[in-house]
Amino acid sequence: MASALVMDNVYGASYLRGLLVKEGIDAQIRAFHYRSFSFFLNPLTKMELLVPVAKLKQAVQIIQLARIEIV
Repeated sequence: MASALVMDNVYGASYLRGLLVKEGIDAQIRAFHYRSFSFFLNPLTKMELLVPVAKLKQAVQIIQLARIEIV
């Protein structure tokens, strides 16, 4: 798996993962559950949107076409 994006927005990560899965790209969010669990208790934790290496270029194009503001 390769990192397509690093972000801290749980909702944005879920949305982008859904877009990738809809296009047939297996996507996982590393640290999603930890970030969700520790939202109010700990400092900000970044999450990684992971995709298969062979699909990385396609995944990045889909993310760019989504045109959402990623913080």
